[in-house]
Amino acid sequence: MPRDRGSYTSKDPARRAAQLANLPNLRGLPTSTSVQAGEARSLKHGARSRESQRSPEWSPAVREAIADLEQRVGQELRQEDGTLAPWAVPSVEAVALQRVAAMRVDRYLADAEARGGLTPGDVDTGSKVAERYHRALEREALTLRSRIEAAAGAVDALAAWSERRGQVGGDSA
Repeated sequence: MPRDRGSYTSKDPARRAAQLANLPNLRGLPTSTSVQAGEARSLKHGARSRESQRSPEWSPAVREAIADLEQRVGQELRQEDGTLAPWAVPSVEAVALQRVAAMRVDRYLADAEARGGLTPGDVDTGSKVAERYHRALEREALTLRSRIEAAAGAVDALAAWSERRGQVGGDSA
């Protein structure tokens, strides 16, 4: 239960008048932090928030990165109609998120450098974000080296599968 407004002010009339002059909320007037009609207070990080996320959509930057990455993936991730296979969409989205993070950090670093406030910590953060982006590309076989390795691994797996299948077929014949 909220406290009575009178309990926040001094009992001395002169001090009370000064307090009321400085604190509009004690006079009953709204302030920049007053709750407006229909406004639901929520935590900024979203835990136990009464206000749902504004949109289930990705931000425009992430959508652009997803569209660009969808153009770059190989045929093995596509359906017959040329669209990206549903099982590949989360991987492309994850890489797009890392790409956008790398772009944002790069813009931050360029701005900090232009203002003369670039610190070694900023450079370290930028290199860590770039490394995470590159690892995401490697993990999803979207770099040249990882793509070659993935193709070679698929050929080896197919050869091993064929060999096992031949042994099973040869034993039963």
